[in-house]
Amino acid sequence: MNESFGIGAYVNDLKLAWEVLVIMVFVSLIVTVTYIWLLKCAAKPIIYTSLLLILVLGVGTGFFAYKEVMKIEDTTSDEYKIALTGAIIIWVIVALYLIFLCCF
Repeated sequence: MNESFGIGAYVNDLKLAWEVLVIMVFVSLIVTVTYIWLLKCAAKPIIYTSLLLILVLGVGTGFFAYKEVMKIEDTTSDEYKIALTGAIIIWVIVALYLIFLCCF
């Protein structure tokens, strides 16, 4: 076999590096099992925290938008109507999120 080019070079490289390859198989197995275990421990708190955070930020955004609408003195202006519509849309989205969160 010609060991300087082609398949012979690849086989020769495998013969030289087989120990490293075997070690890396076991290291990757240990890293994978550790990652899955950490994911199992951390997934539930992360999911519940994100669900609660989305709800709290949605309610806060709706409250802020409604508070800003109430600062507008001219209730007949287009700005007031658009801002009020935006606040209502935010509240509807938060209500739908809460319904889906509780019921599904």
